Amino acid sequence: RRPAARPRGPAGPRGTGGAQGAISVTVRRGVFKWANKAADLVVAADRFVACAIEDDQTVVETARGASHVKLRSLAERERVLLAADGLQFELRQPGDFRLDFDPVRHRATIRVFSGLARVLDFGEQMDLTGGQQAEIDTVSRRFVSLGQLSRDGFDSCTESRNREQDRQQATRYVSPEMTGIEALDDHGRWES
Repeated sequence: RRPAARPRGPAGPRGTGGAQGAISVTVRRGVFKWANKAADLVVAADRFVACAIEDDQTVVETARGASHVKLRSLAERERVLLAADGLQFELRQPGDFRLDFDPVRHRATIRVFSGLARVLDFGEQMDLTGGQQAEIDTVSRRFVSLGQLSRDGFDSCTESRNREQDRQQATRYVSPEMTGIEALDDHGRWES
């Protein structure tokens, strides 16, 4: 678990105080407010960063390997997207999702353990529900396979972490979306 990081360097995009893609970062502890403008949308130029967070939209880009997301809640106009090689998957309902991307083979595999994900930028609209996975060639934008979910050691690790977080007492007193909630149970006890 890492504290929030802020890029260091000349004034960056949208006045973030750091250059996009900066190599060095200053790390500091705390909770920080986003100061986005309402009209500040995630545009195509922002899509190839590791994670772009705007007012009502979060895009997690997987350049290589795997990303696992447990989406606990989704506000009415909020959008959460997983992306790889220009292909996007919109998480339409809370649930557990995984995106794998192999840049050598140009293959993206979306796994939906629970919830609902929609394949975007594909030519045709496709929804995947809990228990399904799809492998897509990101060059031709065609399905390679569509079928039942498969699991591996990475899934076991993330499921174990999620179960641990679900058992925390802090969630009875504080929103599970609060930054740092995972550390609260280790630093005292809860009293009603």
